[in-house]
Amino acid sequence: MKKIYNIAFFLCWGLLFIQTKAVGQFVLSTATGSTYWSTAATGITFGLYNGNADPVMITDIELSVSSAASGLSYELWYHPTDLTGVPTEVNTTNGWVYVASATGVTPPSSGIANVPVFTNLPGFMIPANATYRVAILASAGNGLYYLGSGASPDTYTSNGLSLYTQGNSISPTYVGYTTQTPYMANTPRGFCGNITFVNAANCSGQPSGGNATGASITCAGLPFSLNATGVSFGLG
Repeated sequence: MKKIYNIAFFLCWGLLFIQTKAVGQFVLSTATGSTYWSTAATGITFGLYNGNADPVMITDIELSVSSAASGLSYELWYHPTDLTGVPTEVNTTNGWVYVASATGVTPPSSGIANVPVFTNLPGFMIPANATYRVAILASAGNGLYYLGSGASPDTYTSNGLSLYTQGNSISPTYVGYTTQTPYMANTPRGFCGNITFVNAANCSGQPSGGNATGASITCAGLPFSLNATGVSFGLG
């Protein structure tokens, strides 16, 4: 009986792994370099355009930060219509939509690096053929690094998702400091970081776990490999 239980446990774990991998995560990465500008920035905006036929879900965002970012907190917002020009103050009154906050970010011990800031985001969806202006706010200076004017390109694309930055005419990147009015008035600038996303196509019919096949004989307590066929995935 113990052998059957162990096989069942590993079978369930293997199917869970297969289902997770079936989602298909993609990463949109921007340029980095030594030409970082001021470390005092506390806010940045950029555009995200979903050119896919289905919605995409943003799951994680990494920012370029230094060791000075220790102890800071961050907020993530988006605006569905205010895409260009000097950004309005980021709040719900001006039509911005709050997504998430992040605390306890672990910066690099030295130098500058992309680190996870927003992880496992709660349903940050961008509809098909839609552009959102994204705003990231830090609680103090040294919260994020960015590239100065003239860095290229002004668009990065991965698997149908495009990030507009620098002086892109659709949604240019602005950077802000807490001591200036209006808050974000510095452009063009370049966003530095990584955006992780998945295709969020609605289910068509009943999702299937498929069929799992593996070794005909295995030993209790030892892992083994499984193959899956007929797996389908979708978001309802």
